[in-house]
Amino acid sequence: MAIVSIKVRKSKIDEEQVSVKPAPESTDWCSLNWPGLEGLAADCGFFQGVSEFSGAFGRGGVTQLALRLTAAIHRAQSDAWCVWFSTDEMLHAPGAAQIGVDLRRFIVVQSPDDLLAKWVLRTTARGLFDGLVVDAQSALNLQAAFTPDQLLDAHWLKRLALASEKTRTRVVLLTDAAQEQTSAWPVDQKLKCEQFEPDAFVVEVTKSRRGTVSPPRRIKLVSGHTRWKRGDFP
Repeated sequence: MAIVSIKVRKSKIDEEQVSVKPAPESTDWCSLNWPGLEGLAADCGFFQGVSEFSGAFGRGGVTQLALRLTAAIHRAQSDAWCVWFSTDEMLHAPGAAQIGVDLRRFIVVQSPDDLLAKWVLRTTARGLFDGLVVDAQSALNLQAAFTPDQLLDAHWLKRLALASEKTRTRVVLLTDAAQEQTSAWPVDQKLKCEQFEPDAFVVEVTKSRRGTVSPPRRIKLVSGHTRWKRGDFP
């Protein structure tokens, strides 16, 4: 079964037709079940809240980390749904399934860059999903042309964190380590990934809720592709 893919056009949401799901009664802890990654930091199981995965864009590390978290949420809750917001690249369904993502409860939304901030915030605030991944780099590169309400900035992130806390939605932002933000984002947890080998990458926790950080550690990648670019589609 393939991943459900939705292209979001510039239109308004019908406020009356979208229901709000009550916050799930789950624990704050979510183990990734990935040998070599567990125990990287005291809270590397990922709490509820907003995390940032920063790495070389287009490489496998940050994508696999986010998909591992999605798979962990699916394992923890039989009725959990997750969504992946992207403006450019799409996911390869067989690769995601190989990592453990339940494709029956996984939606990929391809959003215009200038609507990404609004749609992510609104989706999180409504508690429609248990996990939400935001492939943010394309929109971040175009922010100079955005209006204030379209920006993925610290103000937007604070609103996102409040919405995430209220609905207990795990949110992961994927960013490019080569284009760091001018000021650190107020996220709950940040992981930096660097890939020096085809089958492994180095990950370190640079920020966490408990204030703990970790030295870099080599993690073996899962074999198989997880991302497609638009040009890869027939």
